[in-house]
Amino acid sequence: MKRYLIQMVCVGAALLLGMSRSLYAADAPTLSPTIPTSRSALLKAIQTELSAKFGLPSASPLVSTTVSPAGLDVAICRLQYEEAALDTRALYRLIYFHLKAADQLVTASDVTQQRTGIGIASAAATCAADRVKNPWLAALIYHATVLPHLLAADPAPWQDQGQESLLMGAIKATASAGAWADVVPLYQRMIQMTKDAKTADAARIRLADVLGHLKRYDEAIQTIDAVDATARGSVAALRATLVQKRDAAKK
Repeated sequence: MKRYLIQMVCVGAALLLGMSRSLYAADAPTLSPTIPTSRSALLKAIQTELSAKFGLPSASPLVSTTVSPAGLDVAICRLQYEEAALDTRALYRLIYFHLKAADQLVTASDVTQQRTGIGIASAAATCAADRVKNPWLAALIYHATVLPHLLAADPAPWQDQGQESLLMGAIKATASAGAWADVVPLYQRMIQMTKDAKTADAARIRLADVLGHLKRYDEAIQTIDAVDATARGSVAALRATLVQKRDAAKK
């Protein structure tokens, strides 16, 4: 588990810097969904999504003690997704059972178990996004299981455990789902969390774009102005566009 999360650190900045242009908020529709804020509402939304996709009885709770997490880890989960291949129904069933096991682990008192649970939930979210092409489900999983730990007031237990890459996965899923207002605090957290100046500036540029889409132009301009002076030339056009839109909105 530790090796898996450390490997994720190495790709975190690359994911942020190389994110597809299709995830830019400027290309997104005006209307966007809002991700539930409470854990109970998030779990209910996940349950509803899974019920709709593979016929899970609506009365069957996602949170349950009937699935034992013993012996389950990220590597095993990923192998099971590989074995399911393109069988969408089988993949949804695996996501369901893995999330039930992960829920028990992330709510445990032991930090090691919590980390394992987060890894399993992250693998389920990746499967939802990449294999069954359901970014909304992926975003719900991240917000219900992974982000409460990464966004905690004291993130010390998660230092050097791949938190940047996990957060980037949550950003990518949330943006793909079109929940732009929910992307803002994630980019802000990335800027606070990262120790790499280039990653921070990349996050600022993305954040400014999202804020502009949300018509929060002053915040967007302030975010652009916080980019390192040596990189401002590359975002001059974006800043000019934001200023133009802000001024037009005031007329």
